[in-house]
Amino acid sequence: MSVYENDPVSSKFDGYAVPTPPGDWRYALDESGVFYRREGWPFGREPSRVSACQASGIRSAQAWKLVPASVRVSPDVAYQSWRNEYVLLHPGRLPEYVGTTEEDNEFAHAYLDLWVRKQGLGGIVVPRVAIELDMHTSTVRVDAKCPAEVRGQAELKARRLLEFLVEHQEKARRPRGRRAPGTSHDAWAKSQSR
Repeated sequence: MSVYENDPVSSKFDGYAVPTPPGDWRYALDESGVFYRREGWPFGREPSRVSACQASGIRSAQAWKLVPASVRVSPDVAYQSWRNEYVLLHPGRLPEYVGTTEEDNEFAHAYLDLWVRKQGLGGIVVPRVAIELDMHTSTVRVDAKCPAEVRGQAELKARRLLEFLVEHQEKARRPRGRRAPGTSHDAWAKSQSR
C-alpha cells in the first residue's frame, strides 16, 4: 500500500489502523491490575517484591507500596481492538525534558499514532507523535515536528488525555474512594449484564 506525496511527512501504512472515532468521546482505562495511588501519578502496580512478600508471609507496609505504572487507554465508544488509537500513558516528562523541574510527578507523556486516511483494509497514520501533559498547570505540549495536517488531532487527543488524568487523579485522592479504577472491560461487562 502506498503513501502518497500529499500525505503528511513520516506517514506510513498500517494494515490494521482504525479511524479516530467521530463526535464526543473520552478515554477509558484499558488495563487490568492497576490501582489508585494517593500521591503523585494516580496509577500504580504492586512491585514484584510484593508477590515474594505475600508468599513468605511478610506484612511490611513498605512492601505494599504501589509503584507508578504506565497505563493503556482507548476511546470509550466501543469495546474493541483499537490498534493505532490505543495510547500508552507514561508518568514523568519526555526524555528530553527530564530533570528540568522538581515536580516531574505532575507530568505525563505519550506517543500518538495519528490517523490520516483510509487505505485498503487499514489506513495511513503518522506514527509516534510525542506529547507531554502537565497536570499541575493543565497544559499540553505537542512535538514541534508534528505535521500541520494532523496537529489539530494531536492537540484534541492530548487535551482529552489530560482530562482523563485529572479525573483519575481526583478519584485517587478521595479518602474512601475505590482503590481500583474502572476499566473499559468493566463498562463492557456491565452493559452485557443488562
